[in-house]
Amino acid sequence: MSESSNSTYKIEPLKGGDNYRTWKVKMIDILTDLDLLEYVDGSRAEPADQSAKEDWKKKDRKALSTIRLRVDDSCLIYVEDSKTSKEAWDTLNDMYEAKGPIAIVLLRRKMFTVRCEEGGDIETHIKLMRSYQSQMNTLGQKIEKADFSMLLLTSLPDSWDSFISTFGSTDLEDSNKVIQRILQEASRRNERSANSDAVLTSSSKPSGKSKFNPRITCYCCGRLGHIAAECRCPKCRNKSGNSQTSNQSRNNRSSHAHVAEAPDSDSDKEGPTYVFAAVDAAIPTVSHTSGLSSDAWLLDTGCTRHVVRNKEYFVDYVETPGHQLIGLGISSGLGTGTVNLTLTEGKETTRIALSNAIHCPTAPYNLISVGKILSAGITPVFQGKNQLNLVNSHGTIIGHAVKTAGLFPIDASVAEPTRAHPAIAEIDAKTWEEWHRFYGHLNIGSLKLLKDKGMVAGFHVKPNSPTKFQCIPCVQSKSHEHQ
Repeated sequence: MSESSNSTYKIEPLKGGDNYRTWKVKMIDILTDLDLLEYVDGSRAEPADQSAKEDWKKKDRKALSTIRLRVDDSCLIYVEDSKTSKEAWDTLNDMYEAKGPIAIVLLRRKMFTVRCEEGGDIETHIKLMRSYQSQMNTLGQKIEKADFSMLLLTSLPDSWDSFISTFGSTDLEDSNKVIQRILQEASRRNERSANSDAVLTSSSKPSGKSKFNPRITCYCCGRLGHIAAECRCPKCRNKSGNSQTSNQSRNNRSSHAHVAEAPDSDSDKEGPTYVFAAVDAAIPTVSHTSGLSSDAWLLDTGCTRHVVRNKEYFVDYVETPGHQLIGLGISSGLGTGTVNLTLTEGKETTRIALSNAIHCPTAPYNLISVGKILSAGITPVFQGKNQLNLVNSHGTIIGHAVKTAGLFPIDASVAEPTRAHPAIAEIDAKTWEEWHRFYGHLNIGSLKLLKDKGMVAGFHVKPNSPTKFQCIPCVQSKSHEHQ
Protein backbone atom coordinates (compact mmCIF):
# COMPACT_ATOMS: atom_id res chain seq x y z
CA MET A 1 0.00 0.00 0.00
CA SER A 2 1.34 3.41 -0.94
CA GLU A 3 2.32 6.04 1.62
CA SER A 4 -0.42 8.35 0.34
CA SER A 5 -3.06 5.68 0.90
CA ASN A 6 -1.78 5.06 4.41
CA SER A 7 -2.06 8.75 5.35
CA THR A 8 -5.48 9.08 3.72
CA TYR A 9 -6.92 6.33 5.93
CA LYS A 10 -5.15 7.17 9.17
CA ILE A 11 -7.09 5.87 12.18
CA GLU A 12 -6.30 4.97 15.77
CA PRO A 13 -4.56 1.57 15.75
CA LEU A 14 -6.13 -1.49 17.35
CA LYS A 15 -5.01 -1.64 20.99
CA GLY A 16 -7.23 -4.42 22.29
CA GLY A 17 -10.80 -5.18 23.20
CA ASP A 18 -11.58 -1.63 24.35
CA ASN A 19 -11.39 -0.10 20.87
CA TYR A 20 -11.90 -3.19 18.72
CA ARG A 21 -15.49 -2.42 17.73
CA THR A 22 -14.69 1.11 16.58
CA TRP A 23 -11.55 -0.08 14.84
CA LYS A 24 -13.45 -2.86 13.06
CA VAL A 25 -16.12 -0.50 11.69
CA LYS A 26 -13.49 1.89 10.33
CA MET A 27 -11.42 -0.95 8.86
CA ILE A 28 -14.44 -2.34 7.00
CA ASP A 29 -14.96 1.10 5.45
CA ILE A 30 -11.29 1.39 4.49
CA LEU A 31 -11.17 -2.09 2.96
CA THR A 32 -14.41 -1.42 1.09
CA ASP A 33 -13.06 1.83 -0.32
CA LEU A 34 -9.91 0.03 -1.49
CA ASP A 35 -11.95 -2.83 -3.03
CA LEU A 36 -10.23 -5.30 -0.70
CA LEU A 37 -13.04 -6.39 1.65
CA GLU A 38 -13.95 -9.47 -0.41
CA TYR A 39 -10.41 -10.80 0.09
CA VAL A 40 -10.68 -10.32 3.86
CA ASP A 41 -14.14 -11.83 4.40
CA GLY A 42 -13.38 -14.80 2.10
CA SER A 43 -16.04 -14.03 -0.51
CA ARG A 44 -13.32 -14.02 -3.22
CA ALA A 45 -11.45 -17.31 -2.97
CA GLU A 46 -8.03 -17.95 -4.44
CA PRO A 47 -8.52 -18.85 -8.14
CA ALA A 48 -7.05 -21.94 -9.83
CA ASP A 49 -5.77 -20.09 -12.90
CA GLN A 50 -2.09 -19.21 -12.48
CA SER A 51 -2.25 -15.68 -13.90
CA ALA A 52 -5.39 -14.85 -11.91
CA LYS A 53 -3.80 -16.41 -8.82
CA GLU A 54 -0.85 -13.99 -8.99
CA ASP A 55 -3.20 -11.02 -9.12
CA TRP A 56 -5.25 -12.44 -6.23
CA LYS A 57 -2.14 -12.90 -4.06
CA LYS A 58 -1.06 -9.34 -4.80
CA LYS A 59 -4.43 -7.94 -3.74
CA ASP A 60 -4.65 -10.20 -0.69
CA ARG A 61 -1.16 -9.14 0.40
CA LYS A 62 -2.24 -5.50 0.09
CA ALA A 63 -5.28 -6.23 2.29
CA LEU A 64 -3.05 -7.92 4.88
CA SER A 65 -0.76 -4.87 4.96
CA THR A 66 -3.77 -2.58 5.29
CA ILE A 67 -4.81 -4.47 8.42
CA ARG A 68 -1.41 -4.87 10.07
CA LEU A 69 -0.41 -1.23 9.53
CA ARG A 70 -3.37 -0.28 11.69
CA VAL A 71 -2.66 -2.65 14.57
CA ASP A 72 -0.74 -1.42 17.61
CA ASP A 73 2.63 -3.03 18.37
CA SER A 74 1.15 -4.62 21.50
CA CYS A 75 -1.36 -6.58 19.36
CA LEU A 76 0.79 -7.15 16.29
CA ILE A 77 2.17 -10.36 17.74
CA TYR A 78 -1.15 -12.10 17.08
CA VAL A 79 -1.13 -11.45 13.32
CA GLU A 80 2.55 -11.10 12.42
CA ASP A 81 2.70 -14.69 11.16
CA SER A 82 -0.63 -14.59 9.27
CA LYS A 83 -0.31 -15.69 5.64
CA THR A 84 -3.53 -14.16 4.32
CA SER A 85 -5.68 -11.15 5.14
CA LYS A 86 -8.59 -13.44 6.10
CA GLU A 87 -6.42 -15.33 8.56
CA ALA A 88 -5.34 -12.09 10.25
CA TRP A 89 -8.89 -10.73 10.28
CA ASP A 90 -10.39 -13.89 11.77
CA THR A 91 -7.66 -14.09 14.42
CA LEU A 92 -8.35 -10.58 15.67
CA ASN A 93 -12.10 -11.20 15.56
CA ASP A 94 -11.80 -14.37 17.63
CA MET A 95 -9.68 -12.59 20.22
CA TYR A 96 -11.57 -9.35 20.71
CA GLU A 97 -15.17 -9.80 19.47
CA ALA A 98 -17.54 -10.35 22.40
CA LYS A 99 -19.58 -13.52 21.86
CA GLY A 100 -21.90 -15.91 23.61
CA PRO A 101 -24.55 -15.59 26.34
CA ILE A 102 -22.17 -14.09 28.92
CA ALA A 103 -21.33 -11.20 26.58
CA ILE A 104 -25.04 -10.53 26.04
CA VAL A 105 -25.78 -10.63 29.78
CA LEU A 106 -22.94 -8.26 30.66
CA LEU A 107 -23.90 -5.82 27.92
CA ARG A 108 -27.59 -5.85 28.81
CA ARG A 109 -26.67 -5.23 32.44
CA LYS A 110 -24.67 -2.16 31.44
CA MET A 111 -27.32 -0.82 29.12
CA PHE A 112 -30.26 -1.23 31.51
CA THR A 113 -28.53 0.19 34.58
CA VAL A 114 -26.50 3.12 33.24
CA ARG A 115 -27.74 6.58 34.34
CA CYS A 116 -26.56 10.02 33.37
CA GLU A 117 -25.59 12.01 36.47
CA GLU A 118 -27.17 15.36 37.29
CA GLY A 119 -25.26 17.99 35.35
CA GLY A 120 -23.51 15.33 33.28
CA ASP A 121 -22.69 15.66 29.58
CA ILE A 122 -25.89 14.56 27.83
CA GLU A 123 -24.30 14.18 24.39
CA THR A 124 -21.54 11.91 25.76
CA HIS A 125 -24.19 9.83 27.53
CA ILE A 126 -26.20 9.44 24.32
CA LYS A 127 -23.07 8.27 22.47
CA LEU A 128 -22.51 5.64 25.17
CA MET A 129 -26.09 4.40 24.85
CA ARG A 130 -25.74 4.26 21.06
CA SER A 131 -22.57 2.22 21.48
CA TYR A 132 -24.40 -0.29 23.67
CA GLN A 133 -27.21 -0.53 21.12
CA SER A 134 -24.75 -1.21 18.31
CA GLN A 135 -22.99 -3.90 20.33
CA MET A 136 -26.30 -5.58 21.09
CA ASN A 137 -27.17 -5.60 17.40
CA THR A 138 -23.79 -7.18 16.63
CA LEU A 139 -24.55 -9.94 19.12
CA GLY A 140 -27.85 -10.63 17.39
CA GLN A 141 -29.92 -8.92 20.10
CA LYS A 142 -31.51 -6.19 18.02
CA ILE A 143 -33.06 -3.36 20.02
CA GLU A 144 -35.95 -1.68 18.22
CA LYS A 145 -36.04 2.10 17.93
CA ALA A 146 -39.00 2.52 20.28
CA ASP A 147 -37.33 0.33 22.92
CA PHE A 148 -34.09 2.26 22.60
CA SER A 149 -35.97 5.56 22.94
CA MET A 150 -37.53 4.33 26.19
CA LEU A 151 -34.18 3.12 27.52
CA LEU A 152 -32.58 6.45 26.67
CA LEU A 153 -35.30 8.50 28.39
CA THR A 154 -35.17 6.20 31.42
CA SER A 155 -31.43 6.81 31.76
CA LEU A 156 -31.79 10.61 32.01
CA PRO A 157 -31.44 12.39 35.40
CA ASP A 158 -34.48 12.88 37.65
CA SER A 159 -34.54 16.61 36.87
CA TRP A 160 -35.59 15.70 33.31
CA ASP A 161 -38.88 14.09 34.40
CA SER A 162 -41.01 17.06 33.29
CA PHE A 163 -39.32 16.96 29.88
CA ILE A 164 -39.84 13.20 29.58
CA SER A 165 -43.56 13.66 30.30
CA THR A 166 -43.92 15.61 27.03
CA PHE A 167 -43.39 12.44 24.97
CA GLY A 168 -46.28 10.38 23.70
CA SER A 169 -46.07 6.72 22.70
CA THR A 170 -45.90 7.62 19.00
CA ASP A 171 -42.99 9.99 19.64
CA LEU A 172 -40.81 7.06 20.72
CA GLU A 173 -40.98 5.28 17.37
CA ASP A 174 -38.19 7.40 15.87
CA SER A 175 -35.18 7.30 18.21
CA ASN A 176 -33.28 9.80 16.06
CA LYS A 177 -35.96 12.44 16.66
CA VAL A 178 -35.96 11.61 20.37
CA ILE A 179 -32.19 12.18 20.47
CA GLN A 180 -32.63 15.45 18.58
CA ARG A 181 -35.16 16.72 21.14
CA ILE A 182 -32.95 15.65 24.04
CA LEU A 183 -29.95 17.49 22.60
CA GLN A 184 -32.05 20.61 22.00
CA GLU A 185 -33.31 20.50 25.59
CA ALA A 186 -29.76 20.02 26.89
CA SER A 187 -28.60 23.02 24.87
CA ARG A 188 -31.48 25.12 26.22
CA ARG A 189 -30.72 24.12 29.80
CA ASN A 190 -27.04 24.92 29.40
CA GLU A 191 -27.90 28.32 27.94
CA ARG A 192 -30.39 29.00 30.76
CA SER A 193 -27.78 28.03 33.34
CA ALA A 194 -25.25 30.37 31.76
CA ASN A 195 -27.82 33.19 31.72
CA SER A 196 -28.68 32.57 35.37
CA ASP A 197 -25.02 32.79 36.32
CA ALA A 198 -24.74 36.07 34.45
CA VAL A 199 -27.83 37.47 36.19
CA LEU A 200 -26.54 36.46 39.61
CA THR A 201 -23.19 38.11 38.91
CA SER A 202 -24.91 41.27 37.74
CA SER A 203 -27.36 41.42 40.65
CA SER A 204 -24.56 41.07 43.21
CA LYS A 205 -23.14 44.46 42.25
CA PRO A 206 -24.24 47.41 44.44
CA SER A 207 -26.80 49.50 42.62
CA GLY A 208 -25.90 52.84 44.21
CA LYS A 209 -27.93 55.95 43.57
CA SER A 210 -29.59 56.01 40.16
CA LYS A 211 -28.76 58.83 37.79
CA PHE A 212 -31.31 61.43 36.71
CA ASN A 213 -33.13 60.29 33.57
CA PRO A 214 -35.38 62.93 31.97
CA ARG A 215 -37.29 60.27 30.03
CA ILE A 216 -38.64 58.60 33.19
CA THR A 217 -41.89 59.77 34.79
CA CYS A 218 -42.74 58.80 38.38
CA TYR A 219 -46.27 57.41 38.74
CA CYS A 220 -46.35 58.56 42.36
CA CYS A 221 -45.51 62.27 42.25
CA GLY A 222 -45.65 62.85 38.47
CA ARG A 223 -42.15 64.36 38.35
CA LEU A 224 -39.39 63.49 35.90
CA GLY A 225 -36.11 61.74 36.62
CA HIS A 226 -37.02 58.76 38.81
CA ILE A 227 -39.43 55.83 39.17
CA ALA A 228 -41.99 55.24 41.92
CA ALA A 229 -39.69 52.80 43.76
CA GLU A 230 -37.21 55.68 44.26
CA CYS A 231 -39.79 58.36 45.04
CA ARG A 232 -39.41 60.23 48.34
CA CYS A 233 -42.76 61.99 48.41
CA PRO A 234 -44.96 61.40 51.53
CA LYS A 235 -47.42 59.22 49.62
CA CYS A 236 -44.69 56.71 48.84
CA ARG A 237 -43.28 56.49 52.38
CA ASN A 238 -44.48 53.70 54.65
CA LYS A 239 -46.06 54.22 58.07
CA SER A 240 -42.70 54.44 59.83
CA GLY A 241 -41.43 56.98 57.31
CA ASN A 242 -38.59 54.75 56.19
CA SER A 243 -38.82 54.78 52.41
CA GLN A 244 -35.57 52.87 52.13
CA THR A 245 -37.06 49.92 54.01
CA SER A 246 -40.16 50.05 51.82
CA ASN A 247 -38.05 50.04 48.69
CA GLN A 248 -36.04 47.15 50.08
CA SER A 249 -39.20 45.15 50.73
CA ARG A 250 -40.34 45.76 47.18
CA ASN A 251 -37.01 44.53 45.89
CA ASN A 252 -37.21 41.43 48.09
CA ARG A 253 -40.74 40.79 46.89
CA SER A 254 -39.75 40.85 43.25
CA SER A 255 -36.93 38.43 43.87
CA HIS A 256 -39.47 35.74 44.81
CA ALA A 257 -41.55 36.13 41.65
CA HIS A 258 -40.94 34.53 38.28
CA VAL A 259 -39.14 37.13 36.19
CA ALA A 260 -39.68 36.54 32.49
CA GLU A 261 -36.50 38.39 31.60
CA ALA A 262 -33.45 39.45 33.56
CA PRO A 263 -33.09 43.25 33.84
CA ASP A 264 -30.82 44.58 31.13
CA SER A 265 -29.25 47.97 31.55
CA ASP A 266 -28.43 48.07 27.86
CA SER A 267 -31.93 47.37 26.66
CA ASP A 268 -32.22 50.73 24.97
CA LYS A 269 -29.19 49.87 22.89
CA GLU A 270 -30.71 46.68 21.52
CA GLY A 271 -31.75 46.31 17.91
CA PRO A 272 -35.34 46.09 16.64
CA THR A 273 -37.84 43.76 18.26
CA TYR A 274 -39.10 40.91 16.06
CA VAL A 275 -42.74 39.82 16.31
CA PHE A 276 -44.25 37.05 14.21
CA ALA A 277 -47.54 36.06 15.84
CA ALA A 278 -50.88 37.39 14.61
CA VAL A 279 -49.59 40.08 12.32
CA ASP A 280 -51.01 39.43 8.85
CA ALA A 281 -54.06 40.82 7.14
CA ALA A 282 -56.31 38.10 8.54
CA ILE A 283 -55.85 39.23 12.13
CA PRO A 284 -59.08 41.26 12.45
CA THR A 285 -61.04 38.29 11.13
CA VAL A 286 -59.32 35.87 13.49
CA SER A 287 -59.99 38.12 16.47
CA HIS A 288 -63.64 38.50 15.53
CA THR A 289 -64.41 34.87 14.78
CA SER A 290 -62.42 33.40 17.65
CA GLY A 291 -63.86 35.74 20.25
CA LEU A 292 -60.40 36.77 21.41
CA SER A 293 -60.23 40.19 22.99
CA SER A 294 -57.50 42.58 21.94
CA ASP A 295 -56.45 42.50 25.60
CA ALA A 296 -55.74 38.75 25.41
CA TRP A 297 -52.27 37.49 26.32
CA LEU A 298 -50.83 35.22 23.62
CA LEU A 299 -47.79 32.97 23.82
CA ASP A 300 -45.55 33.82 20.86
CA THR A 301 -42.52 31.75 19.83
CA GLY A 302 -41.42 34.45 17.38
CA CYS A 303 -41.22 37.41 19.78
CA THR A 304 -37.78 38.54 20.86
CA ARG A 305 -39.40 40.76 23.54
CA HIS A 306 -42.75 40.85 25.34
CA VAL A 307 -45.25 43.25 23.72
CA VAL A 308 -47.94 45.02 25.80
CA ARG A 309 -50.72 47.21 24.37
CA ASN A 310 -51.85 49.19 27.42
CA LYS A 311 -49.51 51.68 29.11
CA GLU A 312 -51.50 51.45 32.35
CA TYR A 313 -50.32 47.86 32.84
CA PHE A 314 -46.70 48.93 33.45
CA VAL A 315 -45.42 49.26 37.03
CA ASP A 316 -42.38 51.14 35.73
CA TYR A 317 -42.00 52.82 32.38
CA VAL A 318 -39.28 54.45 30.26
CA GLU A 319 -40.17 56.16 26.99
CA THR A 320 -38.33 54.76 23.97
CA PRO A 321 -39.80 56.58 20.97
CA GLY A 322 -38.87 55.15 17.60
CA HIS A 323 -38.16 51.58 18.76
CA GLN A 324 -38.88 49.47 15.69
CA LEU A 325 -41.08 46.36 15.82
CA ILE A 326 -40.50 44.17 12.78
CA GLY A 327 -43.53 42.03 11.99
CA LEU A 328 -46.23 44.51 12.99
CA GLY A 329 -46.23 46.60 9.85
CA ILE A 330 -45.27 50.19 10.60
CA SER A 331 -45.73 49.78 14.35
CA SER A 332 -43.17 51.10 16.79
CA GLY A 333 -42.65 50.76 20.51
CA LEU A 334 -43.35 53.85 22.58
CA GLY A 335 -41.73 52.68 25.80
CA THR A 336 -40.43 49.80 27.85
CA GLY A 337 -40.90 48.56 31.40
CA THR A 338 -42.22 45.81 33.66
CA VAL A 339 -45.70 44.29 33.73
CA ASN A 340 -46.82 41.95 36.53
CA LEU A 341 -49.16 39.13 35.52
CA THR A 342 -51.10 36.56 37.52
CA LEU A 343 -51.37 33.11 35.94
CA THR A 344 -54.26 30.89 37.00
CA GLU A 345 -54.09 27.11 37.02
CA GLY A 346 -57.11 25.56 38.71
CA LYS A 347 -57.27 27.06 42.20
CA GLU A 348 -53.59 28.03 42.17
CA THR A 349 -52.26 31.41 41.07
CA THR A 350 -48.70 32.37 40.24
CA ARG A 351 -47.31 35.85 39.78
CA ILE A 352 -44.76 36.50 37.03
CA ALA A 353 -43.01 39.70 35.98
CA LEU A 354 -42.57 40.53 32.29
CA SER A 355 -39.42 42.64 32.43
CA ASN A 356 -38.17 44.82 29.59
CA ALA A 357 -41.56 44.57 27.83
CA ILE A 358 -42.29 46.82 24.84
CA HIS A 359 -45.30 49.16 24.91
CA CYS A 360 -47.01 49.06 21.51
CA PRO A 361 -50.66 50.26 21.52
CA THR A 362 -51.15 49.25 17.86
CA ALA A 363 -50.32 45.57 18.47
CA PRO A 364 -53.33 43.28 17.84
CA TYR A 365 -52.79 41.45 21.15
CA ASN A 366 -50.49 41.37 24.16
CA LEU A 367 -47.65 38.97 23.30
CA ILE A 368 -45.57 36.92 25.75
CA SER A 369 -42.17 35.92 24.35
CA VAL A 370 -41.66 32.16 24.72
CA GLY A 371 -37.91 32.66 24.39
CA LYS A 372 -37.87 35.01 27.39
CA ILE A 373 -39.93 32.78 29.68
CA LEU A 374 -37.73 29.83 28.73
CA SER A 375 -34.72 31.83 29.90
CA ALA A 376 -36.56 32.45 33.18
CA GLY A 377 -37.00 28.73 33.84
CA ILE A 378 -40.60 28.38 32.65
CA THR A 379 -40.99 25.64 30.03
CA PRO A 380 -43.95 25.43 27.57
CA VAL A 381 -45.03 21.78 27.27
CA PHE A 382 -47.67 20.50 24.84
CA GLN A 383 -50.53 18.43 26.22
CA GLY A 384 -51.95 16.85 23.12
CA LYS A 385 -52.19 19.11 20.08
CA ASN A 386 -54.39 21.88 21.43
CA GLN A 387 -53.11 22.75 24.91
CA LEU A 388 -49.81 24.29 25.95
CA ASN A 389 -48.87 24.10 29.64
CA LEU A 390 -46.35 26.36 31.38
CA VAL A 391 -44.17 24.28 33.73
CA ASN A 392 -41.84 25.84 36.31
CA SER A 393 -38.40 24.53 37.27
CA HIS A 394 -39.98 22.21 39.88
CA GLY A 395 -42.18 20.52 37.28
CA THR A 396 -45.38 22.22 38.46
CA ILE A 397 -47.89 23.51 35.90
CA ILE A 398 -48.46 27.20 36.68
CA GLY A 399 -50.58 28.15 33.66
CA HIS A 400 -51.93 26.90 30.35
CA ALA A 401 -53.13 28.07 26.95
CA VAL A 402 -55.79 26.36 24.83
CA LYS A 403 -55.41 26.66 21.06
CA THR A 404 -57.93 29.09 19.59
CA ALA A 405 -58.00 29.90 15.86
CA GLY A 406 -54.37 28.81 15.57
CA LEU A 407 -53.29 31.01 18.51
CA PHE A 408 -52.48 30.19 22.14
CA PRO A 409 -54.15 32.69 24.54
CA ILE A 410 -53.09 32.08 28.14
CA ASP A 411 -55.27 32.50 31.23
CA ALA A 412 -53.57 35.57 32.67
CA SER A 413 -54.51 38.91 34.18
CA VAL A 414 -52.56 42.00 35.17
CA ALA A 415 -51.47 41.50 38.78
CA GLU A 416 -51.11 45.14 39.79
CA PRO A 417 -52.86 47.52 37.39
CA THR A 418 -51.60 51.09 37.85
CA ARG A 419 -52.76 54.49 36.69
CA ALA A 420 -50.67 56.89 34.68
CA HIS A 421 -50.77 59.34 37.60
CA PRO A 422 -49.88 59.37 41.29
CA ALA A 423 -51.08 57.00 43.86
CA ILE A 424 -50.37 53.41 44.64
CA ALA A 425 -53.09 50.99 43.56
CA GLU A 426 -55.25 49.89 46.49
CA ILE A 427 -54.95 46.19 47.27
CA ASP A 428 -57.96 44.27 48.61
CA ALA A 429 -57.68 42.20 51.77
CA LYS A 430 -56.39 38.68 51.18
CA THR A 431 -55.90 35.52 53.20
CA TRP A 432 -52.44 34.60 54.44
CA GLU A 433 -52.34 31.86 51.81
CA GLU A 434 -53.20 34.36 49.06
CA TRP A 435 -50.45 36.72 50.25
CA HIS A 436 -48.09 33.74 50.35
CA ARG A 437 -48.73 33.06 46.65
CA PHE A 438 -48.83 36.76 45.78
CA TYR A 439 -45.27 37.23 47.02
CA GLY A 440 -43.86 34.23 45.17
CA HIS A 441 -44.43 31.68 47.99
CA LEU A 442 -42.75 33.77 50.70
CA ASN A 443 -42.75 32.06 54.12
CA ILE A 444 -45.38 33.05 56.70
CA GLY A 445 -42.81 34.53 59.11
CA SER A 446 -41.59 37.02 56.53
CA LEU A 447 -45.17 37.89 55.57
CA LYS A 448 -46.02 38.68 59.20
CA LEU A 449 -42.94 40.88 59.39
CA LEU A 450 -44.08 42.85 56.34
CA LYS A 451 -47.51 43.40 57.87
CA ASP A 452 -46.54 44.04 61.50
CA LYS A 453 -43.80 46.53 60.62
CA GLY A 454 -45.97 48.32 58.06
CA MET A 455 -43.31 47.75 55.43
CA VAL A 456 -45.83 47.47 52.57
CA ALA A 457 -48.72 49.82 51.89
CA GLY A 458 -52.10 48.12 51.47
CA PHE A 459 -51.10 44.85 53.16
CA HIS A 460 -54.53 43.89 54.50
CA VAL A 461 -55.30 40.40 55.80
CA LYS A 462 -58.82 38.99 56.00
CA PRO A 463 -60.08 38.44 59.58
CA ASN A 464 -59.73 34.90 60.95
CA SER A 465 -57.45 33.94 58.07
CA PRO A 466 -55.45 30.82 59.12
CA THR A 467 -51.66 31.09 59.21
CA LYS A 468 -51.25 27.36 58.71
CA PHE A 469 -52.08 26.02 55.28
CA GLN A 470 -50.70 23.52 52.79
CA CYS A 471 -49.19 24.95 49.60
CA ILE A 472 -48.85 22.14 47.05
CA PRO A 473 -46.07 23.81 44.94
CA CYS A 474 -44.01 24.43 48.11
CA VAL A 475 -44.44 20.83 49.26
CA GLN A 476 -43.42 19.54 45.85
CA SER A 477 -40.43 21.89 45.75
CA LYS A 478 -39.16 20.79 49.17
CA SER A 479 -39.72 17.13 48.28
CA HIS A 480 -37.70 17.58 45.09
CA GLU A 481 -34.84 19.31 46.94
CA HIS A 482 -34.48 16.44 49.44
CA GLN A 483 -34.47 13.70 46.84
